Amino acid sequence: MAELIGNKGDELDILIRQGATFGPVQSTLKDENQTPINLTGAIIRGQIRKSPNDTVRANAEFDCVITDAVNGVFEWGLSYEKTVTLVAGNNENDPQSQYAYDL
Repeated sequence: MAELIGNKGDELDILIRQGATFGPVQSTLKDENQTPINLTGAIIRGQIRKSPNDTVRANAEFDCVITDAVNGVFEWGLSYEKTVTLVAGNNENDPQSQYAYDL
């Protein structure tokens, strides 16, 4: 079963290798009744920051493309050019490797 991501700030941990392409990941935006939300005219954006409260600048922005607006389907990911610029520590538990993101 696919992970459901909603407007309640659902948490999803992702692991991205520095210098690798991540995605694209296909997601469907649904309402509380699990009905797809029509994304016609919508814009999907996502950013990665060192902390959720960091308002100065994003470390990277996700590439987001709506692929089936009527059925709420979109794809998101990061290119090699974006992940290579993310500072990382020795492993995923190193504080230098930790980021927060929103989508």
